[in-house]
Amino acid sequence: MNKKNTRFQGLTLFGRIFLVFIVLITTAMLFTFLVRKRNFDSGSRISVSSKSSRIETDKIQKQKSIHNAVMDEDNQDVIEAQNKLLDAFHAAANDNDSKRFRIALSNLLSKRFIGDPEQILAELIPYLDHENDEIRYELAKVYLWAGFQTNKVIGTLLAFVESDDSETHSKKIRKSAAKLLINYRVQEAADSLWSAYQESSDRTYLFYLSILKDERASDEALKLVELKKAKYSDLHEIFGVFKVGEAAEELKTFFKARLERYPTKNHTELAWSLYQITENQEYYDYLAERKFYLNNTFFNAPNVLAELEKTLRADDGADLNARGNSALLSLLIRADGRKVVERYLAEVFDEKIASPIDATIRYRVAAYLDSAEVNAAARRYEEKYGNGLWLHYSKRKGWPINDLFIGYDY
Repeated sequence: MNKKNTRFQGLTLFGRIFLVFIVLITTAMLFTFLVRKRNFDSGSRISVSSKSSRIETDKIQKQKSIHNAVMDEDNQDVIEAQNKLLDAFHAAANDNDSKRFRIALSNLLSKRFIGDPEQILAELIPYLDHENDEIRYELAKVYLWAGFQTNKVIGTLLAFVESDDSETHSKKIRKSAAKLLINYRVQEAADSLWSAYQESSDRTYLFYLSILKDERASDEALKLVELKKAKYSDLHEIFGVFKVGEAAEELKTFFKARLERYPTKNHTELAWSLYQITENQEYYDYLAERKFYLNNTFFNAPNVLAELEKTLRADDGADLNARGNSALLSLLIRADGRKVVERYLAEVFDEKIASPIDATIRYRVAAYLDSAEVNAAARRYEEKYGNGLWLHYSKRKGWPINDLFIGYDY
């Protein structure tokens, strides 16, 4: 029994040694496996990351190649794309579908369509004789926007203004055409506006007539007051434009009453009429305090250019976009404001400052200014980001920007 125990103990010792050896070998193999796995996983992640990077790079390169193709006007893909847009335009017109026509027209002149915009519009003139009122109006509107104030275009819009409401499917087109002509200060519209007023008694046309400085507007306004069909306050904008002194006392009383009754409301339009008539400091101060110069370029306050530039460059506060747009446009049409705008846009395109102003406005104004400094900055921005906008708008340098000033007095 002792012999058996000795043998067993010997086997047990050997077994123990063997087991320790197995454990060490297993541990070493496991350790090696884990190290290799970690390296493999790490390599896989790097490989996947590199693959993702390549995919992203390929995607970017593909986008750029498409972009470059779009920029290349002789590229067959671009020619086909242009033809498709033209086909869509003609189909919408032929189907008498004004909604599709408006969209197709927008596509033709948008950044997706690279080509000479003047040539495009020249080919569309026959559609000014289209039977659909909305199609004729939409096309005429674009012609004015593009600076094509031809007899044909003006005549199309004047026809809408001169027609009575029964001749067009909607009063809206008639008034829209009248407003469009006023926004572009088309002096030939005066007689048509007067006729529209006489036919409809709608004072909107009388107000539009006053914007053209046609004295028939002030004469008729005074006549309405004399006949007690209106008060001075009802037509104060017209009396302000023509500086009608006899309206002053009633307007002063009305202004005071409005301030007392509605102290927190904005009464700048009435104050402006009074200031034009009286040149009284009280109304000037009221307007200056409320920064009326943002929306009216006839109103000049002390250090107005500095105040406008400060507003333009503001980077905090409420309504940055609206205030920035107003300041930019107000500066643009002031005698000494153009240089301020050029300096500002050059800094924006060079990314020296951020801008809350709508990109479309920035590009359109830059093209309109056609400044060497701004053009160079816009090209650098285009080369860096390749969005095609500057190429698009730089071809429209001669196009007016009157439509941006809707709601402004200039």
